[in-house]
Amino acid sequence: MINLNIKSRNIKSILNQLRPLFECGYIRMYSVKKNLTILIIIAKGEYNVKYFKIKRSDRLSGLMIDVIEAGIFINDHILFSIKWFNTYYTIEFNKKNPYINIIVGEIDDLKEIIEGLICTE
Repeated sequence: MINLNIKSRNIKSILNQLRPLFECGYIRMYSVKKNLTILIIIAKGEYNVKYFKIKRSDRLSGLMIDVIEAGIFINDHILFSIKWFNTYYTIEFNKKNPYINIIVGEIDDLKEIIEGLICTE
């Protein structure tokens, strides 16, 4: 777990303290937007992707269908799981991963700070 040691909930100060960690490549950041809220996921460590192919029973037809699943792992703990079905896909997010912290805030407040933190190599 990334320990920020911050008593206040000032998101700008939290992200500014994380800036040196982004510059050295020690942590990674992912963001998910929903309406006017942004969910920032800060992950410590390298990620890798594993693919799985399983068969599941379709609830409507009762037929067996192939489901392709990709898992995005950070330090062998799953972060995201993406499952592809015939006509749609689902994404599941694991909030219990011990290597991540989550910050929630308004997009307008965080947009400039996030753009300043993202490393371009």
